[in-house]
Amino acid sequence: MRADQEPVTVRIFGQLQSRNLFVAEPIYRKSHGWLQTASVIVAPRTPILDAEALNQFMDSLVEDIKPTARDSFNGRANGIMDLGKLYFDEVLAAQTDDIDRSFAVYYPDILKMLGFTTEPMKLTEVREFKSRTWLRPYPTIPLAEKQAEYEHSVEKDAQGNVLRGRIIEDLESSGHVLKPEVLGIRNPTLPGRTSRK
Repeated sequence: MRADQEPVTVRIFGQLQSRNLFVAEPIYRKSHGWLQTASVIVAPRTPILDAEALNQFMDSLVEDIKPTARDSFNGRANGIMDLGKLYFDEVLAAQTDDIDRSFAVYYPDILKMLGFTTEPMKLTEVREFKSRTWLRPYPTIPLAEKQAEYEHSVEKDAQGNVLRGRIIEDLESSGHVLKPEVLGIRNPTLPGRTSRK
């Protein structure tokens, strides 16, 4: 990221707000291994209940920012849908250390035989401090609202342990799997599967 550019989370949120979508305020956390994480929860105004259509919707949300990774929406044979999301990683800061490395050599013959070099070295190590943003589409606005409300009410420590918050009964604790009854679907038909009467 350049100094004159807004962070990815702010850019994504701004782009989504300008469209006719439900977009919750970003949920910011400190997380193990990341300086900051953010979740942006979004839903279409008209429900989308098909996994492939949800993948197309997700891929159309931010076209000018390339995601780092992607999890697809997948419908399973038992009627459960795995939720998809896009990952956006960026470096917020970088620390550079110049290191003079030297060795105390106790067995030079063995090290020479192994091809291990003991010459002093000058090294530069760079440590990056990163942010991760998840763009998390939901099939319907009520589900997106409920998940966003839940996540805004939860307080977590840096390792992701819940310190304070309430549990939503009809969403699985991960928030990444939906059961058909949560979507209000009876006898779901998934690609490659026909419903029986």
